[in-house]
Amino acid sequence: MSERDTAEAKNPFYEDITSAYDLSSGGMGVHLHSVRLLAAGQPLTDWERGSLGQYSCNYLVDPYVGGWRHPNPMWGRRPKFQSPHTKSHLRLLAETDAEYERLQWQIMRLLLGGEEGVVVKHPDKPISGKELPNYLRTAVERGLVVADDKVLSAMKPGSYPGEILRNLFKAGGDVSDDYATLITDLTYSDRFRSELLTATTHKLGAMLAVTDQITYDASSQGFPIPYSFKPERFDDGWRKAFGKPVPSIGELYQEAHSVFTSVANPRDGLVKHIFRLDRLPQLV
Repeated sequence: MSERDTAEAKNPFYEDITSAYDLSSGGMGVHLHSVRLLAAGQPLTDWERGSLGQYSCNYLVDPYVGGWRHPNPMWGRRPKFQSPHTKSHLRLLAETDAEYERLQWQIMRLLLGGEEGVVVKHPDKPISGKELPNYLRTAVERGLVVADDKVLSAMKPGSYPGEILRNLFKAGGDVSDDYATLITDLTYSDRFRSELLTATTHKLGAMLAVTDQITYDASSQGFPIPYSFKPERFDDGWRKAFGKPVPSIGELYQEAHSVFTSVANPRDGLVKHIFRLDRLPQLV
């Protein structure tokens, strides 16, 4: 192990910041690349859709981030020093998470219930236990869901869209072969493009916010992260994915910020503070 590797290994924030480079879970590098393509209307691979279509990824659900969002030991490590922008950062993370959930409920209602499924007062709210049987019967009639009366009577609502599917399988039901394809088609349809682009852009802003918090806490605790820090183990994968060497954390942050400001609305109060964070002075 080199002297540099040894120094990085001793930094308790090493793994937290390295998660920004994750290629399999849609880290900041993958997401900025995907947002750029979505905004330009370019074709997307399944890999890129995986980052764009959901809030969850290792970088945003890291135990450190959990401890930051939820000041309870059961969630993970709680930061000792919070970024001066913490209040705005946490609001951004919470709202982005909620935006994705609202979008996914609209898609679930439309998928299961057809056009009538979204003609409700709050189409972006969870499908209630009272509503669920009608949605499922409509889905059965349309050939999307395979379920008899016994399965339908055993069904329970879900606290998030994917839980409905999980509950269906547990009750003995099934879905058609094109179910997943239909969800993808709806998610990336013109109908939801504006909402999806807003959510994905906010997600990129949330990643910038997490980077600010991790590096600020690290610096304040005496473990400053260098601008030049880069996890070399990602270099081969980075070259294959993006055709260039893995960037330093300073370079990655600046590229992500550039993509963010090119797509985000500068009048959006949720992310105004991110526009001003074009650099991280805590990187040494």
